Amino acid sequence: MVLVVWYYAWFLNISGGHNDLGDFDYYRLLTRSYKKGQLHLDRTPAPELLALKNPYDPSLNAAYRIPDTSFYNGRFYLYFGACPIFRFFGNRHLIF
Repeated sequence: MVLVVWYYAWFLNISGGHNDLGDFDYYRLLTRSYKKGQLHLDRTPAPELLALKNPYDPSLNAAYRIPDTSFYNGRFYLYFGACPIFRFFGNRHLIF
């Protein structure tokens, strides 16, 4: 266990630590959403995306979509599992 903790600390040290990705950190967005009691991401779609005739057409929505998310009924959803939130982020963000 000591070796694992040492490796983690060493790796963070040489890599520059945790980078703040802001609104591109999907699990941070999902954690904020869960804290608000919602399942969709805590990010509002661009008005231009909502104004498209067919917002699901990839050729039309390319400039407005968020990569690796699903757009449904005017909201973005993350199709990855929620386990990392409860394992890594939940201890710090969901409790406090």
